[in-house]
Amino acid sequence: AVTDADTDTDTDPPADYRERMARGALGFSGPQLYILSGNDHVCAEFLDYSKDHPRLGGLWQRPEVTRLDLPQADHTFSSAQLRAVVEEATLRWLQALPTTGGGR
Repeated sequence: AVTDADTDTDTDPPADYRERMARGALGFSGPQLYILSGNDHVCAEFLDYSKDHPRLGGLWQRPEVTRLDLPQADHTFSSAQLRAVVEEATLRWLQALPTTGGGR
């Protein structure tokens, strides 16, 4: 019997959201910022998935990847304090990006 795994190629859209996330992360070679909430089932599931994924396991060690773990945060960063942390971290990350020669 033919299964989804047998017919899945890098050009086929994967049904599993974790695989869609993995393909997006691996398919982009530019700077990436991941802000991970600790009180979040979706985040925990993706982190577990990344540990066993044959290509995604090294994502967190890639030099273009920045990871910020917020163990107390929920999926939507619902407290004002956590949103401020996310805003500040994102701003610092953006400011640290190398500039290109082009104008804005």
